[in-house]
Amino acid sequence: MLSFKFQVALIVFCINFKEDDKMKLTRDFRKKTPRILGVIILCFVVGLTAVKCNGGLNVETNYSELSDNSLNDSIYKIDATDPDDYARISKSDDNHGHFEDIFKEGNNIYIATSDGGLLIVDTTVKSNPVLKGQYDEELSFNDVYVEGNYAFVDHKNILFVIDITSTTNPSKAGEFTFSDTTYIYDICVKGSYVFVACGLDGLKVLDISTLSNMQVVDTYEDTNNGWIDTLYISGNQLHLGGNGLDYIILDCTTPTSLSLVGNYTPLDSITEIFIDGNHAFLGESGNPGIEIISIITPASPTQVATLSDACIDISVSNEIIFANEYASGLAMYNISDIAHPSLITKVNVSTSNLLIEGDYLYSRLTFERLDIWNISNVTDIVEIGVFYSTGFAHRVAVSGNYAYVADERDGLEIIDISDPINPTKVYSYKFNITSRVYDVYIVGNKLYVAHGGYGLFIFDITNKANPTLLGTYDTILGKARGIAVNGDTAYLANEYNDFEVLDISNPAAVTRDIHAVTMGWCYDLVAVNNFLYVATGVWGMLIYDISVQHAIDYKGTFDNVFGSTLGIAVSGDYAYVADNGQGLRVVDVSDKEHPTQEDQYKNWGYVYDVNIQGDTAYLGTSSGLVILDISDPTALVEIGLDFRLQDCRSAIPKDAFILVASGGSGLQIAGKDSDSDLLADYLETEKYLTDPNNPDTDGDGVIDGIEVILGYDPLDPDDFPTSIPPSLTQPTGKSTLGTMPSIIIMISFALATISCFTLKRKKR
Repeated sequence: MLSFKFQVALIVFCINFKEDDKMKLTRDFRKKTPRILGVIILCFVVGLTAVKCNGGLNVETNYSELSDNSLNDSIYKIDATDPDDYARISKSDDNHGHFEDIFKEGNNIYIATSDGGLLIVDTTVKSNPVLKGQYDEELSFNDVYVEGNYAFVDHKNILFVIDITSTTNPSKAGEFTFSDTTYIYDICVKGSYVFVACGLDGLKVLDISTLSNMQVVDTYEDTNNGWIDTLYISGNQLHLGGNGLDYIILDCTTPTSLSLVGNYTPLDSITEIFIDGNHAFLGESGNPGIEIISIITPASPTQVATLSDACIDISVSNEIIFANEYASGLAMYNISDIAHPSLITKVNVSTSNLLIEGDYLYSRLTFERLDIWNISNVTDIVEIGVFYSTGFAHRVAVSGNYAYVADERDGLEIIDISDPINPTKVYSYKFNITSRVYDVYIVGNKLYVAHGGYGLFIFDITNKANPTLLGTYDTILGKARGIAVNGDTAYLANEYNDFEVLDISNPAAVTRDIHAVTMGWCYDLVAVNNFLYVATGVWGMLIYDISVQHAIDYKGTFDNVFGSTLGIAVSGDYAYVADNGQGLRVVDVSDKEHPTQEDQYKNWGYVYDVNIQGDTAYLGTSSGLVILDISDPTALVEIGLDFRLQDCRSAIPKDAFILVASGGSGLQIAGKDSDSDLLADYLETEKYLTDPNNPDTDGDGVIDGIEVILGYDPLDPDDFPTSIPPSLTQPTGKSTLGTMPSIIIMISFALATISCFTLKRKKR
């Protein structure tokens, strides 16, 4: 990830260019435009190649192959040796994560989510949309399309077919996995065939007439190596668009034998296609943002009109264009005279996936809500209904038999974990519908909550089922992201406004002692032995002496250069810095004025947070739970992994268990999995009575965890699945970003930015 400090320096450099210099460079470079653009493209290609070589996405891991699965010639990607595996015991989750795509059918809206699977929302009462059904594969779904009794969703290279005959109880009917190098970008359906946009891999046609044996029956590839990522089906015509791709019309009367009908070269890359009668409306990423194309003669599409401002999504109804524009939000245009569109109005909301039926517009707003608008009067549209995504678990604290979860939109949650297999929510609190909770901190019977834009909240938690709010402190500006307490002093990290030192001796009347000016952002802080360590994003870690009550004395900085410090833990003379894309940094802080890095760990993606107990560090990473032996801080050793706990934001130990704040998947409880069969030892001994040291207790050739997931008896050798879904045997992807790729991408960005001042090109 490009350092923010470098971006700032680059912008300052460009601003200070003299105008004469700019003009001279423009004249010089105009002749060399092809070569300059070629260099930029080459840098990006090399950079992306380096990223992949250095880890990248979907790179094969070094996991040992525990056992071959003769049932479908796949391999379980789990580790039977070292480091030890962990597996989930249970979860307390009513979260959905981000809304990625929506589809309307009847009164139901189908939502593909990042963490909640497929949601089915009943919109019969427009002012009160309610969740009707859910199918959760515990994978992120990116697109959704509904045809008949089936919903089609995708995860990376896997297409899932969900039976929605019962909308209150949907179930999986089948799945198909494309090659490891294929990624699904869009889907649409015609009868028994699914059309799948696969980027550079072209368009795939999948025959789903037999759900247990789906097959690719045709492929269409762009001869100019265009990137197919947008589809629209209208009757017997399939319309394609994408990056570097013509607008293409295919005849799909016979899906197994697609044929080209016509094509048109757009003015910019197509982001969205909408067909209305004899016209195609192309949303594009530059200027113009929309092209209106006549397809009365499909063999020779022709431009009718254009509209400015880059467009993300587009829909048309009753001679009105509804468009989500990058710069201005939702825009509406009158096209009664289609050759001369006119602006009706614009609404400053960032919305997408625009679906229209009658007087209502359904849209997805900022990844976290479904909005319903009354558009009967397009000059004054009115939002009448909202369905929100629920929380996103950032941090978890534990005391006794209770876990305290900072669950963002869902607020504060208190969960009884006395029975690890069946955790029970006993209390939840949020200040209002717009509030967020990001961090929690426990001292005795007091709970301190970083409540986003509403500041600090202090609760008495003597009664876990009914805590008492003792007092609040409003930050006014910024967003409270982290909290640390030392005696009668609280330190509040403010994401956009430095950090604050608060006197909390009287919780009912909290006062501010100091507003500490850093360089802007603060995400976390920890107070240890009279020193305060502050995570300030791109500016690294700051260290302050807090030995004098209600005072701070700046001592030193650890500058992370390319990272973004999000979390800190301290043990002895070492600070452990969660540095996002640059992994975990171990910093010697024995000399507070001159902290130095001793080791760096970046094997498994972005590191969001770190907690330490004894000689063990628990990392929240984008790949999942990572546990390290830190007995030698200069030589960290992996001792535990669980990548089924995806998007792990924070993790702390509790007895023999690990509590994980797992983003959109809420609170999860994990335990040791000695035989790497995807079942935690605790579940094997307490619930399923299988052997925690034998991955296949009944000896039927299928590991215990797979049998449990698929609903078979792991103790009965005659009860086992005859086929195993590919989604259960996918390799775990390593996700890292090293320094060299960062530098290459940084150079590419610099070239591209300077070019913005020296080349005449289209406004984007």
